[in-house]
Amino acid sequence: MPQPATVPATAEIISVRAGAASTILTWQLSSVTDIPVQGLTLNTTNGVRGWPDAVRLLDPVGKKTYAVNTMDANIDTYCVCARFPSHVGPDPVRMTSAYPPLPASVTSVSVRIPNFEPVTLPVTRWPPTAATADTLSRNAVTLSDASEALHSRE
Repeated sequence: MPQPATVPATAEIISVRAGAASTILTWQLSSVTDIPVQGLTLNTTNGVRGWPDAVRLLDPVGKKTYAVNTMDANIDTYCVCARFPSHVGPDPVRMTSAYPPLPASVTSVSVRIPNFEPVTLPVTRWPPTAATADTLSRNAVTLSDASEALHSRE
């Protein structure tokens, strides 16, 4: 069971974007004070916990957990994720991680970061569906029309 954070840090989930080939989690970490990373984790007790490669996505309906994608390089295995930060401080450290593609039926996931409470948020599909692309296109035209109207008044 995850332990509560042992340092005054904040984890903020920016987005979960699911595509045909992978799912990309973007998140950031910050702290009021500068904290050196201890053993590749923010947990200062209970031993080493790999992080950010230990971050998991959980489909709350299907109850399936997704681990970060990995790649093998000779004798080492690396996560397909952001590099471990050397410290965390007031300026947020933004990170990304690649996961397997989520089934189309998954509309939300619970993000599980070691030592933090789980956060459930909606999944954004990428590339956008035809309906979403049409809306984006109409909005772009509307902004273009508004820009032209503004410049014609000058």
